[in-house]
Amino acid sequence: MTVQIRRIGRSEASSGTLGGLKKTQGARIKRVRRSFNTTQSLSQQIKNSNTVCLILVILSGLLFVGYLQNAHYGWSGRVLSSADAHFLNEVNNEIVNDYGVVMDCGSSGTRVFVYTWPRASHEKELLEIEPLKDENGNAVQKKVEPGLSSFADHPEDLEEYLRPLIDLAIAHIPEEQHHETVLYMLATAGMRMIPQEAQDSILSELRASIPSMTNFVFSEQNVGVITGKEEGIYAWIAANYILGKLKFSKFGKQISSTGIIDMGGGSMQIAFEVPKDANISKHENLAHVSLGSTGLDYDLFVTTHLGFGANEALRRHIDTLPITDETISDPCFPVNFAGEINSKSISGTGEYESCYSSLKPLLEKSSCSANDETCSLAGTFQPSLTSVGEFFGFSEFYYTSEDTLKIAGLWDKEKFVEKASEYCATEWDHLEENWKAGMYKADENRLKNQCFKSAWVAVREIDLYLKEANIVVREHEQNAN
Repeated sequence: MTVQIRRIGRSEASSGTLGGLKKTQGARIKRVRRSFNTTQSLSQQIKNSNTVCLILVILSGLLFVGYLQNAHYGWSGRVLSSADAHFLNEVNNEIVNDYGVVMDCGSSGTRVFVYTWPRASHEKELLEIEPLKDENGNAVQKKVEPGLSSFADHPEDLEEYLRPLIDLAIAHIPEEQHHETVLYMLATAGMRMIPQEAQDSILSELRASIPSMTNFVFSEQNVGVITGKEEGIYAWIAANYILGKLKFSKFGKQISSTGIIDMGGGSMQIAFEVPKDANISKHENLAHVSLGSTGLDYDLFVTTHLGFGANEALRRHIDTLPITDETISDPCFPVNFAGEINSKSISGTGEYESCYSSLKPLLEKSSCSANDETCSLAGTFQPSLTSVGEFFGFSEFYYTSEDTLKIAGLWDKEKFVEKASEYCATEWDHLEENWKAGMYKADENRLKNQCFKSAWVAVREIDLYLKEANIVVREHEQNAN
């Protein structure tokens, strides 16, 4: 098996490689694939492309594609096709674009994305949804911090918090179309982890305040907390949509799909297609997805692991450290780092392999037998991955590899461990100097947490998806985000 961390190019869109999405800005993707000699890897097809996709656009693109038609997905669910939407009609025989706005409410912040698509389209095709571009050719998007869950005790401040996001969308969508532009707010793991009463308080405030801020189409059903299962399904749809996988081959068979591993701050989702004869038809994590009038349908196995995202994993790690007024030495932070992490005074020793080994208990797999490949995180069931041709890892899988280590590309475990070990062993003062000199695409939180996240990404990836790879994993056990 070959593992690759790739930026997915868009220059092949016209030839169909990415489903004819033209020149949209899409997703930064870390790709994990099992190679077969009978097929050419996508990375080989696109290796000379300089146009890259931005994962957050895809991720919310998926939320929009998957969620717009069904506010209450039943998972024999359907994704919006051009024949499904009531506003997809020809107007005076002219091609008119419609618009949609999605707020992706993650655990660390809320992002707004604006999308557009041609109103007239063939009834058996999925909508050609693209990020709306500004006058400089950049996708219309913006992030504010912290996450929604931070407003549990003061929800009255949400209007001011969201104002910059809504104003951005208002400014870029033609005013005459505001009244027919749908706005959705979809919250994920950060909101799932707080009490129901706190969730209800935040959602009630949003439902009351947003209609006063804009005349976009917005009802009470347009804001909610999606389940981890829905989050995984939307991620799977988005990735396969962008990659042009959601279609039939010229021989009339569905093109093989791609599995996804998506890690955010609070949780991790895994979704992949399973064979019709997988013998797990009644399992609670099985989802049947039908893509509207296209005739495409898939059986997916989808799992969500709440608490296994990057920020939650860090919190759990710090919680395992002793409670003391003294400074605690921790191998998961750079050499001579000194600071407070989650109310504990930490001094970094920058020992990557020691950090890696210390994180294995956080996988919560003590109940799994040694060679049981169907026993996943926290002892949950997961079918064999032998039928999955390829995987893509999103978000933290890419950021940890690229933002400071700068090794996105062909996955090389030995190189990753080497670079991560070098980073951890670098003096904190020197890392800060590099950061201030613009050597890293990172903020200060990334700078101090990169060592921990490098170990967490490697642990998770190897434990879950590289068991059958020709890679020696026992020497350094690792995880993600």
